[in-house]
Amino acid sequence: MNFDMRIDPEEMIKYAKKNTLKYQNNLPYPHIVIDDFFDESDLTGILDEFPDKNDIDWIKFSEKSSIKLASKDENQLGLKTFHLVNVLNSGSFLKFLENLTGIKGLISDPYLFGGGLHSIHNGGYLRVHADYNKHNTLPLERRVNVLLYLNKNWKDSFNGNLELWNEGMTHCVKEIQPLFNRIVVFNTDSTSYHGHPKKVSCPSNRSRKSLALYFFTVQNAAEPRLEHSTLYMDRPSDRVWTVIENIVKSFIPPIVVSILKKFRKLKKKS
Repeated sequence: MNFDMRIDPEEMIKYAKKNTLKYQNNLPYPHIVIDDFFDESDLTGILDEFPDKNDIDWIKFSEKSSIKLASKDENQLGLKTFHLVNVLNSGSFLKFLENLTGIKGLISDPYLFGGGLHSIHNGGYLRVHADYNKHNTLPLERRVNVLLYLNKNWKDSFNGNLELWNEGMTHCVKEIQPLFNRIVVFNTDSTSYHGHPKKVSCPSNRSRKSLALYFFTVQNAAEPRLEHSTLYMDRPSDRVWTVIENIVKSFIPPIVVSILKKFRKLKKKS
């Protein structure tokens, strides 16, 4: 296969300028969904070399906030994926993002801190959250997320939709299916709440696959932002269960409270 993955700078800038107002005015915060961004045959090559759960030394998350696999190690990327990451970290792609988002001086992260490959198998999920806002080693502020999905023939019944929530966390404003060759770009700040909290329900031989890259700007000394790690948020249904637990604690034995907590955990994953 003739693997290229080059991008046409002129076409990308034209698209960015045409859609910048749409991007900036989208709710609940600036974002856009772009389908068929790359040549399908080229991106199929990326999917073909996407590692299975036992192929590499994945970073495993199995906790209250998420159940997923991740890899940011470029030495564990296939050759085609390594090239794709370089394309998405290139100057041409940065100019595209700057024209699309209106944010100037964007900087890519070759370390893929928090980014890279993500694979969520049956039962996995990611709670709604706002991302960390400072780079772990560099004096940079996180500004833009880019998610590329790699899931062919993904069914609604598999769940895994990306959810964008409003600032008050009262409702989900938009759901985005993680379809093959779909890119989602969005601004990230302390209230850009997103995630896929419904547990994935796909066949055991499949997973929800994506490539994530994050983009930064130099910290603005005149307008410093309070540093924070990832901020996980409760959905309204989660808060209802918290109230119920607090009420019943006053009336029932501890063993029953323990059972209710386990039931609440199951609800959060559903």
